Amino acid sequence: MYPSEPAYLHSDKFHDLLLLKEAVKCGKSLVPPSDIPAPSQVLEIDDRRLVVKFGPLTWKSEALAMQLVYDRTSVPVPRVRSYLSETVKNQHCGYIVMEKVSGTPLAKVISELSDETCDYITKQLAAYLLELQKLDTGEWGNVGRKNHFHRGYFVLKPGACRVNTIKDFLDYFINQGAWRSNDTRLEGCLKAIDQSRPSMFSHGDLNPENIMINATSGKITGIIDWELAGWYPYFWNFWIARRWGFRAAEGPKEKWRRIYSKLMGPHIKAAESFGILQDRTEFHGMEETPFIAKYVPFLSS
Repeated sequence: MYPSEPAYLHSDKFHDLLLLKEAVKCGKSLVPPSDIPAPSQVLEIDDRRLVVKFGPLTWKSEALAMQLVYDRTSVPVPRVRSYLSETVKNQHCGYIVMEKVSGTPLAKVISELSDETCDYITKQLAAYLLELQKLDTGEWGNVGRKNHFHRGYFVLKPGACRVNTIKDFLDYFINQGAWRSNDTRLEGCLKAIDQSRPSMFSHGDLNPENIMINATSGKITGIIDWELAGWYPYFWNFWIARRWGFRAAEGPKEKWRRIYSKLMGPHIKAAESFGILQDRTEFHGMEETPFIAKYVPFLSS
């Protein structure tokens, strides 16, 4: 099921790492300044026609995920032009060069949208999620990492999340959350989740920050940041949607709820139940890979 690797993934205008790094020096950042160092940088290059995402947490799996979606669906995803990597001072640094997508992040304008526009976005997302089901194969894990989740909510001690079934997936969070087998809350959560269901292909982090739209028409122009993409439990998209809503201010929260609630269908209870398992895991010490404060000295090397 993994996509073949066409020539453009390795041979393009910026197939040479030295040339790419020269372009990066002159690039324009697309990520707002922050006191918290980002694990990846995103820059416009080549007269703003292309974008390069790079850093210690930029991996080939993201490039392969975008290529898979681009080749086999009509979901608006940036076309990958090349992927390169290097090791600097014993640390990985990956580069994804992709075509720039137009539009504005939904998160920036969602509070200003009319109900009609929100419903139009819901309709588009429903169609795209249906298309992504074409990629369902029974596999589990991030793209290119068969049976292995290696990013995001899965960077936990003592080891990686390797699964073959939804039960394995849930057991990972149960074990990390130090649940007791006779805990009635755990029993209630597990009853709400259909453990006979196969995996489902997912963007992995589908929320308003990763959905680009035309702010006037409401048309979705791109879905970006596929670094967590892979095969997840059937409720994953809905749990991610609810999680973003919890963090948002009241106005955006209500608009986002209007958009995603119509997509959740019968999966609401499963998403809520998994949220209880994950929250407990987080409470018991889930640790993201530490942010790298300075990871670009190679630009001057």
